[in-house]
Amino acid sequence: TFSLVHFNEQWYVKVCKKFPKPTQRSDDGSILGLDTGMVNLVATSQGAIFGQGFNIKLRRWDERLQAITKGLQRAGEKRLSLSRRYRDFVGRMRSWITSEINRAVKQALALGQPHTVVVEALNFSAQKGTLSRKMNRLVRRMGTGVFKGALARHAQTQGFTVVEVNPAYTSQECSACRFISRANRKKNEFKCVCCGKQAHADAQASRT
Repeated sequence: TFSLVHFNEQWYVKVCKKFPKPTQRSDDGSILGLDTGMVNLVATSQGAIFGQGFNIKLRRWDERLQAITKGLQRAGEKRLSLSRRYRDFVGRMRSWITSEINRAVKQALALGQPHTVVVEALNFSAQKGTLSRKMNRLVRRMGTGVFKGALARHAQTQGFTVVEVNPAYTSQECSACRFISRANRKKNEFKCVCCGKQAHADAQASRT
């Protein structure tokens, strides 16, 4: 079904599609771990990385958003939401973020047919100082919702179960020997100071 909706002086088309309920996948022990972040959107326990450089592209959007915001403020605009230019830009940015996250999730799930998908309690926050407070707040709120929504839709149509776990120390814990140390991780590289295991840091976290 299609619905035409008028909201905030703009028209939107809402699409609703009914999918047949899938057969629940047999519990064969197949598990896929997903690690999420701002540098790389999704890393899988199989070692695949999707949405690389997301934060770099996001910084460009942030720079443009700040320029628009400052321009409107200089022009005396006190409520940014009243500016059509501001709303249009934020709308395009939201669409881009949604598209990027949905694409990364779809690519990650296409690697296999797991019975269970394990994800961390999500935190789409940039490192301090890399994004403006406004952008960081927007992405933090939006990213979590988009990612959970994408997983829920795929779970419903593909028949797998989603399990959310506490992400504490997953970036510092070795999946081979379980030794935990800050020294294990340096940016995108992981090397266990105990057993010597090496891997991409995000892929390692998803395996943990």
